[in-house]
Amino acid sequence: MSTYNQPRIPALSGPCETNCKARGIRQDRSLQPVESCRGFDNAVVPMSDDLIDCAINTQSLSLLFQMLVDRAGTLGFDSVACAAVTYLAPRRLPNSPAPMIASNFAFHGSQQYTKREYGNIDPAIHRLPRFASPVRWDQLSEECQLLPHEQRVLEFYALAGLKHGVSVPYFAAYGRISVALFASETAEPDPQGSLPHLSALASQFFIAYSLLAPLADEKRYLAVTFTPREREIMFLMADGKSSSIISTLLNISDNTVNFHIKNILNKVGAGSRIVALRDAYRAGLIPYRPPRNE
Repeated sequence: MSTYNQPRIPALSGPCETNCKARGIRQDRSLQPVESCRGFDNAVVPMSDDLIDCAINTQSLSLLFQMLVDRAGTLGFDSVACAAVTYLAPRRLPNSPAPMIASNFAFHGSQQYTKREYGNIDPAIHRLPRFASPVRWDQLSEECQLLPHEQRVLEFYALAGLKHGVSVPYFAAYGRISVALFASETAEPDPQGSLPHLSALASQFFIAYSLLAPLADEKRYLAVTFTPREREIMFLMADGKSSSIISTLLNISDNTVNFHIKNILNKVGAGSRIVALRDAYRAGLIPYRPPRNE
């Protein structure tokens, strides 16, 4: 299994100190750089103790992710995953199914998770754009009206042995939204007390990731705008409405609806409605709307 040489951890207080002592991790007032590390590709590379420095100096996603895993482990969260929510990840680790950028969750690559397409409906990922701060997974059920298939994903996590889970949203330019997932198989960590630390880790990881994997077409949609009618039609399309139903709801002809849809496809550069909606959503051209309880 891939590991880093053990870094010195700065002295912590509260739940972090308790977790470090329980895990036998040495604490020190001085934070010294890690001399070398070993990533998933088994390559040993000199590097510093900082995630952003790791990305700059090694250009290795595997080393960067392993560093994040080690950091989260000091807080008691050994299962970590990072996902691209509103964009196509330009770089991913092997065995990390979309929308994951990287994951060490044992079951994310399992047949059950992929066959049921849990990655496309996972509320720990796709519900996060509506939150501005980290969210415990038990809060999702309390604060959101989860659909039955979303609830099944959380139940799947519980059956897999995860006791605690936290999701951290990260918002960047051009509508680029990412989410980091942290989970534990033990009841040891304090999820609420760890939120600020996990949020800082996630932010630093995604900043570092953007240095490793910049989007080639980040500025592609800067000049794209939709008319109010086009946006209205796009929201109805996203709800699965056909052209005939849209024409009835908006009291316009089918030809007019199709004219607007053609303009939408041309503006986004897509060949179908689904691709147009996907690309517009990922680029932040239309706001996120949670699944409708219909």
